[in-house]
Amino acid sequence: MAVKEALNSKGPEEEGAGSSGATGHHHPLLLKALAEALACEVDDIIDFELCCHDTQPGQTVGGAGEFIS
Repeated sequence: MAVKEALNSKGPEEEGAGSSGATGHHHPLLLKALAEALACEVDDIIDFELCCHDTQPGQTVGGAGEFIS
């Protein structure tokens, strides 16, 4: 499904669905992207944990290099 279609589709709250699982807790666009990547239906996703990490290397910043970013 295209991103534009996913953005225009109604989420569970808008449709009045009282479904269980991930659909009541997460944004529909994220669920659709995960379902496409996993080759499953959105309703097959019970729940998930998403962790994001910065992949950029650390560096020193500041006028005298006194901060680590």
